[in-house]
Amino acid sequence: RDQSDEIDIQVDAHLDTLSVVLCTDAATVADVQIKGLDAGVVVQKHMTTVNTSLKDIVVQDPTHKSLYPKILSIVGKEVFGLNVVVYNDATKGEGYRDMSLVDTSVGLKVGCIRVVFLNKFVTSLVDFGNEFQAAKDAVSEASAQATQAALESAKDFSQTSTRLALDISVNAPVIVIPQSSTNKQALIADLGKLTVQHSFSISGDASRDVPAVLDCMKIDLTALKMSRGLIEKDVCKAEILLIEPVNLRLSVTRNLAVAWYHDVPEVDISGTLETINVRLG
Repeated sequence: RDQSDEIDIQVDAHLDTLSVVLCTDAATVADVQIKGLDAGVVVQKHMTTVNTSLKDIVVQDPTHKSLYPKILSIVGKEVFGLNVVVYNDATKGEGYRDMSLVDTSVGLKVGCIRVVFLNKFVTSLVDFGNEFQAAKDAVSEASAQATQAALESAKDFSQTSTRLALDISVNAPVIVIPQSSTNKQALIADLGKLTVQHSFSISGDASRDVPAVLDCMKIDLTALKMSRGLIEKDVCKAEILLIEPVNLRLSVTRNLAVAWYHDVPEVDISGTLETINVRLG
C-alpha cells in the first residue's frame, strides 16, 4: 500500500438522538430534538480530513391548539453535510503553479430548513434567554475575541495567498409567517438555492518564479420567491405568488498578488439580476 494512504489518526463519533426541553416554572417553552449527528477526523501525512453531517433537527412549540407545532423542521433527508480537507504544503514550491492544487477545500451541502415565525413563540424564547444574562455576557465577550482572531486570520490569508476552494450548495430557508398561531393564512418566503464554486487561474507572465494568481468565485442565487398561502398540517394547500421566482448571478475575481501585480483590480465584481415581477392585489 502507498505510504500516502496510511492513516496516522482516525476518530469517528455518532450521536443518535439528543432531546432538550426548554421550560420555566410556569410552562414548557420549546422542545428541541437533534437526530443523526456524525463526525469524523482522519489525519494522514499529507492531509487532514474532517467530515460531519446532521440528519434532522426539530423545534416544537408546545402551545395547545396551535396550528404550527413545528417551529423549525427539515424538508428533505439531511440538515447539512460538511467535508473539509487541509492539504499539507500542497502549493509550496512548484506546486504554486498548478492551479488544480489548493491548501484547503471545503464542501458544504445544506438542506432546506422550514421556519415558522410566531411572535408569541419568539417572545417567550427571548424571555427565557433573558434569565441567563451572565452567560449571554460571557458569550458576547467570547464572540468579540473570535471576531478579532478572524480578522487577524483574514489578514494573514491575504498576505500568504493561501488557496481555499469552496463547493457550497445551500437550499435557503423557507420562512412561514402566519397571521397568528390559530390562523391558516400565512406569508411564505422561499429564499431559493445558493451555490458557490471556486476556481484559480494565472494572470500575466506564467514563467515568473511566483506567478500572479486570481481567485474566481461564482455565486448563484436561484428561485427566490414570496407568496401568500393556506397552511394545513404543515402543508401549503393553496398558494398565490406575490414575487415571482428571481435569479441572481454574481462573479467575484480577487487578485491574490495585489501587492505587486496591478494589471488586474484587487477585487472585480460583476453580476446579473433578472427581472423582478411583483403582484399586488
